[in-house]
Amino acid sequence: MGRHLPGRTCTEHPTLIVFALTDCLPRADSRRVRRQTATLITLMACITVLLPAQVNEQVSAEMDWSTGTLTVVVSRPLPETGRNLPAGVTEVRAAIQRDANALIVQELRMLPYDSLRTVNELLTERPELVGDIVRAASAARMVDAHATTDLRRVEVTFELNLYNTLLSSLADHDRPRRLQGQLGWAPADSYTGILIYAAGPLRVFGSSETARLQPTLLPGIYQGTEDGDGIEKLMEAEFLDPDSIERSGPVLYSDDVNDPRLANRIGVRPLRIIALAAFGRYPTDVVIGYEDGLQILANENNRSLIANGRIAIIIDPDLM
Repeated sequence: MGRHLPGRTCTEHPTLIVFALTDCLPRADSRRVRRQTATLITLMACITVLLPAQVNEQVSAEMDWSTGTLTVVVSRPLPETGRNLPAGVTEVRAAIQRDANALIVQELRMLPYDSLRTVNELLTERPELVGDIVRAASAARMVDAHATTDLRRVEVTFELNLYNTLLSSLADHDRPRRLQGQLGWAPADSYTGILIYAAGPLRVFGSSETARLQPTLLPGIYQGTEDGDGIEKLMEAEFLDPDSIERSGPVLYSDDVNDPRLANRIGVRPLRIIALAAFGRYPTDVVIGYEDGLQILANENNRSLIANGRIAIIIDPDLM
């Protein structure tokens, strides 16, 4: 299970990444902007300036949203002449390992961060976070290395859990923001978790379009207002316990309501909700009904489900 990210063949010098990252910074003649830009260039240069261009390098990535695991496969050609085969494989594998941090950073930049930004767009807003991205990439594990069956290339596979590396380092709060209760209304039941069914096309709130809910690193949940015209925030990053994010991410994505992992995440008696709409520049946030939101807000136990990430969202299989 996993969703493929766009593959690429590398022929350009990776230091160009630095300038691509800074293209969207504000064009303002201020000391703050100049310092941010300098910081971004310096940090990225630390991992890219010594990385030579690799002709015929192929990099593919796959994101498994059910586990928060990014898999990156790097392939480079074996030398056609010179060293014997085992020595050539060892040499190419070692070169890929040396360059892996920069290559993984490039893949991390492409990931969706929340409903407004990709990771790359987050970096243009907050370039001081580049060091966190680099450190997260350095935690990737090499899980496989082999020559291809035609003995022309070497493929090396790396895996990185984004919840206990990237997300935990980007969390800028020590404790979750308290979710305020709803006065004057109380449900009869306490639940063990929240299960939101959001597969298939959904209305995009605030537009006439439809879209399928997309997985992201930090999804949000909104509650429709009583009159049906607006929405109110139920969950975003600040409402989540950082320790919960590090353990298992903000939500569990699945494509099956009978997924055996659901019991561990949301217990045996979850509040079951059908999503009403998707929301955001990128349609990653889910909108639930007003009364469903009240079921969460009016009960202290149910509100704590948000902070502890005891949430599962069902999406389409090909988006996993």
